[in-house]
Amino acid sequence: LEFLHCPWFVSWHLAMSVDDSGDSGEELVDQEEEKKPCCPGLPSAVSNFTIQFNFASASMATLFMKSHNDEPVSHDSPFTADFPQPAWVHTIMKSSVFIGSIAGMIFMGRLGDVLGIRKALIATNSLVVISAIMSGVFVFGEPNVLWGLLVFWRFLLGVGVGGNYPLSAAKASSHGTVQESVAKAGRAFFWQGPGSVAPYLVGCLLLRLPAHDGVTSLQFRVVMALGAVPAAAVVYFMFQEPDDEPGQKQKETVRSTQLEGLSNAQHDLSLRKTLVGTAGTWMFFDIAYYGTNIFAPTILSKIFEGEASLSTIAMRSAILPVCGIFGTLIGLPLLDVIGPRALNAGGLIIAAMLYLIFVGFYHYAPDQHNTLFVILCLVFFVLKGAPDIATYVLPVMSFPRGVRATYHGRSGSAGKIGAMLGTFIFPVVMDGAGLEAVFIVQAVACFISAACGIFLVRASNLDDEIETPGGRRTTIGAMDQDELEGLPMEDEVYFPEDVQHDHTIKAVEQVKQDVAVLNAKMDLVLSHLGVAGPKVTYGNGNGF
Repeated sequence: LEFLHCPWFVSWHLAMSVDDSGDSGEELVDQEEEKKPCCPGLPSAVSNFTIQFNFASASMATLFMKSHNDEPVSHDSPFTADFPQPAWVHTIMKSSVFIGSIAGMIFMGRLGDVLGIRKALIATNSLVVISAIMSGVFVFGEPNVLWGLLVFWRFLLGVGVGGNYPLSAAKASSHGTVQESVAKAGRAFFWQGPGSVAPYLVGCLLLRLPAHDGVTSLQFRVVMALGAVPAAAVVYFMFQEPDDEPGQKQKETVRSTQLEGLSNAQHDLSLRKTLVGTAGTWMFFDIAYYGTNIFAPTILSKIFEGEASLSTIAMRSAILPVCGIFGTLIGLPLLDVIGPRALNAGGLIIAAMLYLIFVGFYHYAPDQHNTLFVILCLVFFVLKGAPDIATYVLPVMSFPRGVRATYHGRSGSAGKIGAMLGTFIFPVVMDGAGLEAVFIVQAVACFISAACGIFLVRASNLDDEIETPGGRRTTIGAMDQDELEGLPMEDEVYFPEDVQHDHTIKAVEQVKQDVAVLNAKMDLVLSHLGVAGPKVTYGNGNGF
């Protein structure tokens, strides 16, 4: 990735950005001002929809492939399925998209800070379009070949989908005050909920097709290929928007500023410490969330073992993310009230307790199927309504805008490492120790995630006060991001605890001065009375 900082690469990019027609800078500005987006928040919203649709589509597609003409196949005879799954696919299939997304978050996040968010969004969503279509079309052959091709295309899909995480957050929060940037990022994030529901709704519609030989092939290919539609919409929206830097005269200045800010921030130890916190809380949260979300059909099969058809499992699997949508609708207003760090910690602790309650019911009352399903719905409600929002917004609050896509990408990539671990851990622990052990692991992951967010993340609160160079006192949330990041002591803005410490030092010094003055007055009074007072030294002396 270091080639993105090389002078020849930056020079080549700037040269490629020059209009060959010889138009002046003012003319370029006029041309680009005519090209305004009709709905600025739409690309970020659709990008978030694309993320979860393509993550969840594999679960629905796998249900189709492991059935026989839409009838569930017995665990004792898995090779009677229309697309029998080799043993090695069990853990690799659903993890491949997360492995790709790790690379996508890191690379595309850096690309967004270097080349601009618009160009990076076009690149990452173009990759999603190609790989989603190929997942539905270019998959054939005997089982090992077919599933191998599917894993390969899912890996490339993950690279594209992973890039959407930091780029959509950076785009949504790129303009306005800090309060507005957080609200925009939260509203864009909401659409991950409908994105996670959509594959299951599509699956329910496809199950209405008449049963015949080959129906499952059509069904899984349609679910996979439909992931290209929202990504293609993002590419279209981005082509309708102007470049991130609206004029050739400003391009070189903005680009050099971005690269300088990126270089300085990479060596900032305080930002690295915060990165450990945002990455750690996201990683352990995703271990719990994706270990539950991706394997929701498997969990439901265990809860309603022997009592549910394929269509019933698909419908109940769709109910779970719907509960998550309601959770998100509750969590977004709470984000403004209590802040992302408190929302994150509180939600994770509640979710951990729900996991443990589920284990208790599953062990002592396994026949209470509806109760177990309700607890699972509450788990999705809490996870989507609190830590899922907070882990997405914390990097927006914690890092300067010039390097936000890079650090958001790194935090998100750690999250997808957690998602990958969750998808690896789930089948291994399930086969070895059962569903109870899986949920205990999820509870522990939630507790660790909460600890990372509490002790390592120092995101500023929107109501923290700060003094501008002009002497005006205002809250961080009310400040424009350009004004905020123009302050010379940026760490004091992003880490208000440091400001509190400095204020405390100044207050102590003022108290010392006041006591010295009072003591001098007392000495004067005592001297008039003919009484000698004790000698006390201040400042660097031994008296105070």
